[in-house]
Amino acid sequence: MSRSRTQFISLSDLFPANDPVAVSMARLCILREDLMLEAQAVRLENGGALDSNGKEWRRLYFWRNSFKTLESVRSALQALSGQKRFQEILEKEPKEIQKGFQNLTKALSKVSAEFLKNLRNDLGGHVQHSAIESTLARLDPLEKGLLEISDGLVGKQHYRFTSGLVLSMMLPRGERLERPERELKRRSRKVALLMWAVLIIDEIFNSYVKSRRLLE
Repeated sequence: MSRSRTQFISLSDLFPANDPVAVSMARLCILREDLMLEAQAVRLENGGALDSNGKEWRRLYFWRNSFKTLESVRSALQALSGQKRFQEILEKEPKEIQKGFQNLTKALSKVSAEFLKNLRNDLGGHVQHSAIESTLARLDPLEKGLLEISDGLVGKQHYRFTSGLVLSMMLPRGERLERPERELKRRSRKVALLMWAVLIIDEIFNSYVKSRRLLE
């Protein structure tokens, strides 16, 4: 049966400043909470005030942020992989946890090389001028979007057509695809599958805490 424990703990004991493994673990903890929030916001049925520009925009916004988070998770996991002390911690854990860490590291590297890093650059960390330029060049002349003008009413004006622009930006640059919706679904599924990173991060962190013998 699973159980949870709550206690106050010294952060300097948990994350010693000059310990590379501790630095990477602290980084992963922050990224884990980011990823949890992003995943919950994407799945949320009713976002209240966050849906003022539509439910789709709220989901796209947090999904785009997950590109940046997942790229940072990949970087943190790679840093841990190169630490001998972390490898010693991991070797003491069950094979399933070791395998989970290896599988996640490989999956993130593969998707990053395939498209995630470019999406992070174009839409996650920034909204690149060149990405917008490329998207506008391949827009279907018949494609339409909704524009809402408020005449000065604060918070009432929304550019609902931006969802369509963002979705177009998620497609490969310089290509006109016959079935763009198929490529979008493929990429969406691959990013969604990476959300299980949360579970692996929890297992890694629990192993790290156990190694520091800080729990009562």
